[in-house]
Amino acid sequence: MNKSKMKTVKPISKHSVRPFRIWDNAQKRNVRGRNYSDPKRALDSALIITRWSRVYLVYEVYDIRNGQQLGTFKRAMHNVEFTPVSTKYVPRS
Repeated sequence: MNKSKMKTVKPISKHSVRPFRIWDNAQKRNVRGRNYSDPKRALDSALIITRWSRVYLVYEVYDIRNGQQLGTFKRAMHNVEFTPVSTKYVPRS
């Protein structure tokens, strides 16, 4: 096989500086430029993104170091539904 056509995949480091990412379920990829070092900031940003998105879109916040999902935000007709997966990072109200 021709080496110029081979895809090179960069492994994700366990020592990443910004390990918390936001996943867009509709496009099946990470939200571009949304990498966070703090889980609370990632959850807050996902809430803001979801609030301004179209109805019935779903965003997930996860940690790339261990693949742990922190929570899911779903845009409903008049509100945003949050489903916490990990209680470790859920902000207390």
